Amino acid sequence: MNDIDPVEAWLEKKWGKFSGSEIWKLTIGGKEDKKTGTKSLFGDGAMSYIKKIAVQAYTLFNLDDNPETFQMKLGKAREHISAAYYQKLISFGGIMYYGGLNPLFEPYTADSGCSPDIVVWKDYKARIASWGAELKNPSSAVHMEYLLTIKDAMDLKRESIEYYSQCQFAMMTFKTDLWHWCSHNEYFPDKSRMLLIEVPQDKNFQNDLDARIEKATKLKYEFIEKLKNRK
Repeated sequence: MNDIDPVEAWLEKKWGKFSGSEIWKLTIGGKEDKKTGTKSLFGDGAMSYIKKIAVQAYTLFNLDDNPETFQMKLGKAREHISAAYYQKLISFGGIMYYGGLNPLFEPYTADSGCSPDIVVWKDYKARIASWGAELKNPSSAVHMEYLLTIKDAMDLKRESIEYYSQCQFAMMTFKTDLWHWCSHNEYFPDKSRMLLIEVPQDKNFQNDLDARIEKATKLKYEFIEKLKNRK
């Protein structure tokens, strides 16, 4: 029997579902209607993402249509180094790294979920987490920019709604009130090697995101029905 590629199996679990790395796209609102003064919930970027997920759900899983494959196998080559540094820095029991050949996809709903880099488990068997972490491994120039501009969670939200959304959605999925966002560059002196930002629960943001996921899911199935019923 051939061994199942764990990365491919992980990608298949994510297939046709809204995921943490792209969930920020659902926060993109539409342009204001000059006549009514109202904005649609989803802008063009959000609608493109919803259609992409609908197409995945309507079609068979395949690697040809999955641009994350190359990124996972090659682009995140240094993530295990940042994970080891994080574990050394935190020195806390229950830390599990889910990168490399050990990816995890944790469902939030039947149509969404997230893939954390690290989860700190309070009770693994009961799936109760204390917190988790998202690890980024940018170039030296980008890491320096993060060091100079990001001091807290509000700075992260301002500089990158993508990363802020990812952390908030992870908390929603794992039912925690804290997540860590980390930028790591192994070539910096130890003092500046890892930027660790504590991201607390933002209930207003999470409630809005939850409503957007619900609406996006309805649109996903509407697109699928249109594909099924086309003549």
